[in-house]
Amino acid sequence: MVEEHYEKDGHEELYFVAGGSARFVLGDDEIDAPAGTFVHAEPGTKRGAVATEPNTTILAIGAKPGVPHEISAWEEVFVAFGLYRTGDEAAARDHLTAFVAENEDQWQGHYNLACLEALTGNRDGAIEHLRRAIELDPQAKEWAAEDEDFDALRDDPEFPA
Repeated sequence: MVEEHYEKDGHEELYFVAGGSARFVLGDDEIDAPAGTFVHAEPGTKRGAVATEPNTTILAIGAKPGVPHEISAWEEVFVAFGLYRTGDEAAARDHLTAFVAENEDQWQGHYNLACLEALTGNRDGAIEHLRRAIELDPQAKEWAAEDEDFDALRDDPEFPA
């Protein structure tokens, strides 16, 4: 429901479980959150959530304290993978490709386009975009080494992670 991540820029989030139930990770803690539960994630805290019941709905609200909310570049990635999960691979690729073209100097687009290419069997595209992501942020190599999206490429001698 909420991929495990950190907000390193002072960003905090408030989650509301509107329906179903979820298990949240906050730092080293796990919290069971049935419908009606609010969960607050302080800045810098690892956070994530998985549904523990079908049809779970979570509302996420977040920003830096005292600063108006700005839509994150990550939102475009979520749109693309939503398209992919519904079976529209071409629209997902088009969406991420356009995002990368507009944000050439940001590792996130390249990394996630590499994930999509790996998941859809485009080895060359996956390796090309992953290399670019690593050039922009060397830590992307560490993330890719553990990212299941790249499982099909693990034994490839060109796989940079």
